[in-house]
Amino acid sequence: MKNRSPEIEKSFGAEKNNALHRLTHFLQGVFISLYYNDLPN
Repeated sequence: MKNRSPEIEKSFGAEKNNALHRLTHFLQGVFISLYYNDLPN
């Protein structure tokens, strides 16, 4: 797959970054809610 066009490379990279960003955001939300639930009231 060395003859892929830069256009495809670029769009694939953007897709990957977007998915990674969403996953990171989701995990942060999970960790924050777990953290606050563990705090003594």
